[in-house]
Amino acid sequence: MEKNISEKKYIDWKDDKDFNNAMKYLYPSEGNYSNRKEDLGGPTNLGVTQSTFDWYNKKHKLPQKDVKNITKGEAAQIYDEYFWKQSGASDIKDKKLALLYFDAAVNHGPYYAKKYYKESKGDFDKFMQLRKDHYKRMADNIKGQDKNYNGWINRLDILKEYAEKNYK
Repeated sequence: MEKNISEKKYIDWKDDKDFNNAMKYLYPSEGNYSNRKEDLGGPTNLGVTQSTFDWYNKKHKLPQKDVKNITKGEAAQIYDEYFWKQSGASDIKDKKLALLYFDAAVNHGPYYAKKYYKESKGDFDKFMQLRKDHYKRMADNIKGQDKNYNGWINRLDILKEYAEKNYK
C-alpha cells in the first residue's frame, strides 16, 4: 500500500529540478513546529532546528527570530545552502542516491551523510542500511530515543518508495 508522500505541497522556488524534487519528499517528512523533549534537535519547524536557524540568520546578518515563525522560503534557503550544496548532495550524479544523502544530511547532519556515503561506496541499499543502523544505535543507547525509532524507519521507507517512484 502506497504511503501518502506528497501530503503537503512544496512549491518550486528556484530553477534546480533536482533540489525541488528532493524538497517535495522532504517537506512532508518534516512537519510543522515541534518541541518534544524526545527530539534531540530541540525546537524545530519545517525540519529546521532553532540552532540551525540562528546560525543561518547570523551568517547572513539577518535578525534572529523564533523558529516557530520560519517561512517555507527561509527553510528552503537553509536546505539549499547548507544541506543540499554545502553537504555535497548537489554533486552526486545518481539522483536517487543524492536524495538519500540529502535526507541523511538533514536528519543526521552533514558529517554522517558524508561518512555513510563513503562507507557505502555509493550503494543505495548499503547507505540505507547504515542509516537504519544509526537509528538503532540511537534508540538503544540514548534515553528516550526508542520512542522515535519507528518514525525514523518509516521515514526511510517513504524515502525509498519516493526515490523508486521518481528516479528510475
